[in-house]
Amino acid sequence: MVEDRLKSSNAIISKRVNFDESLNKVLIKMPSGLVVTALTLSKEKLSVTVTSSSLQNLDTFLNNLVTAVDKKEDFSKITLVNFITNETGNQFTLTVDIVTL
Repeated sequence: MVEDRLKSSNAIISKRVNFDESLNKVLIKMPSGLVVTALTLSKEKLSVTVTSSSLQNLDTFLNNLVTAVDKKEDFSKITLVNFITNETGNQFTLTVDIVTL
């Protein structure tokens, strides 16, 4: 009986999506100076919203993601969902959808 439960538990765990791995692949692409303000994870897609006071940091992040897609490294598609600036123009928010491989 214990063996059956262990086998069942292992089967469930092996089917579980490893969100840590997917998230780490995105975080590695982020330069310092970005703050994750929203995150949605599903089996094949991540939606990430980041905020920064630097357009250069956002540009670096986007270029890192595009390069990964071009190389078919971790991601198969990236979509820019929105880009927002605050009223004073000193804070920028970017949301991207990322499809994992």
